[in-house]
Amino acid sequence: MDRTDHAANLIGNYLLKGWVLMDAVCPNPSCSVPLMRSKDKKIQFCVLCDDPERKQTQEPVIQSPENTNSTVELEEVEKKRAQSQTASKLIGEKLLQGWAMLNDICPNETCYGVPLIRNKREKHLYCVICQRNYIKEEDADLKNETLQKANPSDSEEITQAQPVSQTSSC
Repeated sequence: MDRTDHAANLIGNYLLKGWVLMDAVCPNPSCSVPLMRSKDKKIQFCVLCDDPERKQTQEPVIQSPENTNSTVELEEVEKKRAQSQTASKLIGEKLLQGWAMLNDICPNETCYGVPLIRNKREKHLYCVICQRNYIKEEDADLKNETLQKANPSDSEEITQAQPVSQTSSC
């Protein structure tokens, strides 16, 4: 699991525990993760750089210094940071409309750890960045079973299809 996916999973877990996702981003220049805060607004932290649960269970991890002066890396960090801020804003709007944020992230490679959301009425998952709908495999299987029960003649036609006769040309 890469760093972005790990951050998205941690953010999802904290949101499920009642923490608040902020629109501010971690001040660490090599990190582009949105900050979390407690409900009482007393604690603010980055889930990767200063996760309070990790600090209680283990010693802090000393990261090796990275070369962050590279123009390409800086552009990538800024792109991810901008996308993260946009995703936070759009997800916040959807949450106010009654959507639920899930602990799944968008599988699209251009979406950097964006959590998927789901509305109350439909089972499909939605990414606010790439604006694609996704459906879980178990939901797709259930939908196919429902369609087969609603249209049993369609499934019979498929199973009773006749083989195509072959003609030989000499």
